[in-house]
Amino acid sequence: MVNELRAAAGKAPIGIDPADAGESYYAEQPDWFDPARVVATIEDMNIDPDVVPLNPLIRRASKLAAGEIVELVTDYLPAPGMDLMIGKGYLAWSVERDGVTSTYFTKRAPTP
Repeated sequence: MVNELRAAAGKAPIGIDPADAGESYYAEQPDWFDPARVVATIEDMNIDPDVVPLNPLIRRASKLAAGEIVELVTDYLPAPGMDLMIGKGYLAWSVERDGVTSTYFTKRAPTP
């Protein structure tokens, strides 16, 4: 399903083996991540089911100050949302623990 969404968005597929799908999204913890910098958490399970979780994420992320991080908590890997946010200039990183995925977003530092 992720690759179908990626294809519709004009993105290259990830992983050939379904067991590997999403592995590229679960990278080592990046240097920019610091749990003390998380200023907001959006939990998909607490959002009105008629609201796409990306809408509150985009609204909150647009208000981030330099170095601040917003967390999106889901029971799935939000790969298409990560791609969208990366396309908007954000950095993203996901970690999965006990069936819950936390994905963190921060603004990319301006290039000098």
